[in-house]
Formats: sequence, structure tokens, C-alpha cells
Amino acid sequence: MPVWNEKRVQDFVTGLGKGVKGASIEELLGFLLGLALLIFFVLWLQKRSDERKSRMAIERSRALFNSELDNRALPPSAVQLMEDLAYEMSVSSREAEIHRLFQDSSLFDQFARILIQENPDLQRPLRLLKPILGLGHGFSGQMTESTEEIPEETEVFFDVAGHTMAGLVAANHSRGLLVRPHTAPGLDSQQKADFKVGMEGELRWQRKGVFYSAKCRILSLENNAMALDHSEVLQARHRRQFLRTGCNLSATLAGQRIRITNIGGGGFFTPSFPASPEDESNGENQLESTATAETLLNRTGTNLASENTMQESSETSSAADLMYRCSIRLEKTTLDCLVSLVQSGADGQHFAFRRIRPGDQDRIVQYVLNNERNAQS
Repeated sequence: MPVWNEKRVQDFVTGLGKGVKGASIEELLGFLLGLALLIFFVLWLQKRSDERKSRMAIERSRALFNSELDNRALPPSAVQLMEDLAYEMSVSSREAEIHRLFQDSSLFDQFARILIQENPDLQRPLRLLKPILGLGHGFSGQMTESTEEIPEETEVFFDVAGHTMAGLVAANHSRGLLVRPHTAPGLDSQQKADFKVGMEGELRWQRKGVFYSAKCRILSLENNAMALDHSEVLQARHRRQFLRTGCNLSATLAGQRIRITNIGGGGFFTPSFPASPEDESNGENQLESTATAETLLNRTGTNLASENTMQESSETSSAADLMYRCSIRLEKTTLDCLVSLVQSGADGQHFAFRRIRPGDQDRIVQYVLNNERNAQS
């Protein structure tokens, strides 16, 4: 390990200065030229070494890329798409990483977008190729544009002529979707009577906080599944664009029974307490005004941020907000959640869901959509 020696450094500098002082111009120029040549030679060697390493990395990446193509036995059209992606990477000076196209979903998406910009007709083939490579469905950062992007095991609802079937996507391929109903072991006799081949219905599902719907046609009915054709005409609704519907639901809020008269995926409205005849007959729960209701909430509300069994809703809240326990009776199911008061008036209070299980929120949205559909029919 080198050690700093001040005396030796001073002696070296002094000797160098004496040598320069006594040297001629020719000798000085020769020394500088030799030093420059030495530096150039070192840099040249370094560049050659870097080029050699880069060439080896490119050759290694190409070998791995070709090996993946051979092992996966892709059709010629898919091989050509992969070669096109590899070419775009080489144009971007990233040809030493082309083998990662089989492993890195974000890298695939990045250069797939470049190809799509150059040729929009490649969007569907690239979208179909991605799940074949095991990189998931759809392109990151983009809305779902086709039912071909629905991942397997996604929960879906299919509505036809007033009948609804809930199930999971068992398979998603280029020919269509295969949906397996929740009823075990497969389609029951009633479903076989309600759903016929050729019928068109509405397929609904949720992905990344967005609710989608599309018109699909029944291709076939098997003993344990239903095959649907694909659709690229989708309707999307974000969580913040939840529909609301009028209703008459019973619930318990902060230990008090209430009546919900309007509900959506983001929250609900309840009139001023008391909300139900049962509450009116209960002297200890009877409240005289909205102000009394808010006082009750402030007295009984607790900060339940430590509970981690529920998911944060998309609504944002300040640290000072209080959350209140709420149990909503929806059809034959009780939904437990945490809510906060967002608006209060003479007619009642608006509450937003702060913590609610995604499945429970989906049930509320399903309830709203069914109500809206029934109202239009």
C-alpha cells in the first residue's frame, strides 16, 4: 500500500525542476511529445479493451437471445417481432441487453411502444406476444384496450338479458376468453338455460383501480366454462368516477343504526339522525339535529389507522380526519368498512370510504350498476 512521503515528493519535484531548467527546447518538446504519446497509447489500450468487452457482451446477449428463440419455439411472426424489438434496441445502443426482452416486462414495453409509433398495426400482435413470453398482459402505464389484456384468474361478471354469471378467467388466448363460473364444478342447469351460444352480453371486470366493461358474444358452453369472443371496444370508469344510485339500505355507523339513501363506490349519503323507525323509537339513540349527530361522531369516532386488514380507498384525507366504523347491509351481505365525514348539511351527511376491502367495494359498484340497469329497463 503506497504511503505518502513528503520528503521524497519534494526531492522528486526539485529534481524534475532542475532537469527542466537545464534542458534545451528540443529536449523539453521531446519529453512532452513522449508523455503525450504515452498517454495516447494508454487511452488507446483502454478503448480497445472497452470495445472488446462491449463486443463480447453483445455476442453473449445475441447468443442468449437466439437460445431463447430456439427454446420457446415461437411462430415465425413472433420471431420477427422479437427481431424487430432487438433491432430497435441496437439503434438505441442497447444491443448488449436484447436477451432481457424475454425477462423484463418494462423493457419489452419501452421498445414495443417505439415499434407501435412506427407502425400502429403492430399494437395487437405485440400485445398478444407479451403474455406468450410470460411478461403479463397489457403495456405498463396504459389503459387496458382489449379483453385480450385481461390476466388469468381475474374475477369477471357477465350479464345477458338480466342474468349475471360471476366467475374467473381460466384462460385468455387469441381466440377468446374462457370464463369458469364460481358455481362448482361448473355451469349449473339454470346457467345453461339462461346463457346460449351466440348471445351477446356485457363483460365487467376491475384492474388497477379502473372498472371496465365490454360487449362480448358467447362462443361456446362447456361443462365447466363459458367461451367468449374478444372485444377492443371498452368502457372504463376510474374509482373517482363511481356512479351513485338511490337506495334504502340499513347500516350501523359509530354504533348507531342509520339508513343510507344514496351510495356509490366512493361513499354514501345518510339523512340526519335518526335515520330509521327503529332509531326513532329508541330514546337513547334519538338525535335532534345534524349538530347532535356530529357531536356523537366526534365522541365515538376512533382513529383506526393501525388496522391493516383493509385497503386504503383512493380518496385522500388529512391526518386530522377521524374514521368511523361502519357496517352496511347490502342485499344478503354485511360489508365492514371505515368511513369519514366529508360534508354535512341540514339534509344529512356525506361519508367517504377510507378503508374498505376491494371485494366489498366491487359489490357496491355491482349493486349500483344493477340498479342503474334496472332503472333503464
